[in-house]
Amino acid sequence: IANELKLEGKLDNKKTFEPNKSISRSDLAKYIVKINDVSSKEDYKSNFNDLNKQNSNYKYINAVVSNKLLNGITSQTFLPEGKVTKIQAIIAASRLLPDSNKYKNIKLPYSDIDRFKWAKSSIQKAYYYKIISKSSKLYPKKTISNAELVSLLYKTSKI
Repeated sequence: IANELKLEGKLDNKKTFEPNKSISRSDLAKYIVKINDVSSKEDYKSNFNDLNKQNSNYKYINAVVSNKLLNGITSQTFLPEGKVTKIQAIIAASRLLPDSNKYKNIKLPYSDIDRFKWAKSSIQKAYYYKIISKSSKLYPKKTISNAELVSLLYKTSKI
C-alpha cells in the first residue's frame, strides 16, 4: 500500500517507510489530506495557540479542521505533536465515509470497546465499510502505527 501511495504521489517518497513509527496529530492531518484529496475550505483560519504557519503541516491541519475531520484538543489547542490512538484515527477516517442507515445496528465483534460508547457509530461505520478488520479486540487506546494508519486511510480513499 505504501509503495502504491508513493507512486501516486500521496506519500513522501523517502527511502524508508518506518511502518512501526507512531503518528502525531500533525502527521494524521497530512495523511488524511494527501491520501484522500481533501482541500481546505476557503477563508478558514485556525484559532489554535500551539500552531503557527512555520509548522510544515500547517496547511494540512487547516484543511482537516475546516472540513470537520479532526478537532482540536480544545478550541484553542490542536496539540500537533500529540500521539494518535487507534480510536482517534478510526473516528477521523470514518468521517471521510458516506453516511448510511445500513451500519446503525451492526453488532461489533470487539470485546474492548465498552468504554467507548460515544464512538460506537464511527466504529460501526468503519466496520461496515471494511476499513477495520474483524477480530476479537480493537485496541482503541493503542498508539496507531504508520502502517496501520496508511492502510486505514488507503481503504477510505477507495470507497
